[in-house]
Amino acid sequence: GVSVPTDEYKNGLIKSNKIENKNSFFYIQGGINYNKLKGVKKIGLRIVAASIIKQNKKENASIIDILKNGGSLVKEENLNNIVEYLKK
Repeated sequence: GVSVPTDEYKNGLIKSNKIENKNSFFYIQGGINYNKLKGVKKIGLRIVAASIIKQNKKENASIIDILKNGGSLVKEENLNNIVEYLKK
């Protein structure tokens, strides 16, 4: 996903996926490649993206360009929390 990993968003994912151990939950931003999407998935994502862009919320500023044009938020450093968890 490309959603900004706010506590509110992460807690919503934890609740909706019925994750009992919050310490074993990790959210890693991904990206969007519109060239690989087809049909309904591409149209649906474009509709959701347009809605998020229209809301013009400050917390979404970092993902607006990716929602418009595609792109990646993947960074090796985003794995640090998972690596530390696995070392325990």
